[in-house]
Amino acid sequence: MFIRVNKIIEHTSKLYDPNGKFIGEITSHLELNDIRIQIKENKVDGYYIMWKDDYRIFIDKYGRLDEWPKGFYDLFDDQLDALIDWGEKGK
Repeated sequence: MFIRVNKIIEHTSKLYDPNGKFIGEITSHLELNDIRIQIKENKVDGYYIMWKDDYRIFIDKYGRLDEWPKGFYDLFDDQLDALIDWGEKGK
């Protein structure tokens, strides 16, 4: 068995304000959650993320996304699922 360190790079997304003005790039799920928290705390609406340059995901004033497509900052959850599954088999 060979264990190695895998270099994992998440997709970069772009954040826009309600007027379509580019705010900045999101490079991790931690940055995404920080943006969602800011939006919720300020109760602002209309912000959206462009993912893979052509997929628009809106964030409501509660920080919720209108959809969460497969592959969109979900690697952490997928990894936890794999660990939980592994742990249940190990009992």
